Amino acid sequence: ARLAPATALSALLPIAAAIADVAEHAVVSPNEIRIFNTHPIRLSTDPVDVFKPQARADANGGQKKARGKARGMNYASDSDDDDASAAVSLRPSQSAAAGKAGAKPAGASKEVDKRELARQAQFAEEAAVRARIQALVDRLALRLKLTASLMRGGTRKGAAAERVPELAGELLPLLDSPLLPEGPGLAAAAAMVVAG
Repeated sequence: ARLAPATALSALLPIAAAIADVAEHAVVSPNEIRIFNTHPIRLSTDPVDVFKPQARADANGGQKKARGKARGMNYASDSDDDDASAAVSLRPSQSAAAGKAGAKPAGASKEVDKRELARQAQFAEEAAVRARIQALVDRLALRLKLTASLMRGGTRKGAAAERVPELAGELLPLLDSPLLPEGPGLAAAAAMVVAG
């Protein structure tokens, strides 16, 4: 026995809609979007050029030279200057501490620890936001995939075409989402175009 497309769509599209509400996507703040789109090993508040090269002293008293492939790439120069400084990337809290390395008051290490603790707390907060937004993205992507499948399957007798106006108004704005991947949204849009 076959199920009529109109009956299947009437029964299954509300289930797809219950997976994730588009209104949840609409209330995601720009700050949460910035956190979600920031790499997990960085803070969303870090400036883009937070890692500035700084020379580091060798344990034997001199400057260390750069390591790796870039060190020996200048074949035209025979100079092997041991006084060349090496670049090291430091976080802002380490950079500030390195600048005060000569004279440290008694409270300086506590201040650096407080800043580092604040960074770690912010990392934890941002990880929680990322996890919440990722769960929403996963549910919305599943809804879009399910809706696309239902619309492709309901094209017989024009059943899906009747549903396009209500679905398009709700789901097509998700195509411009800075959170969602392109695939599920494009599949849903293509299914609506074919059905219509």
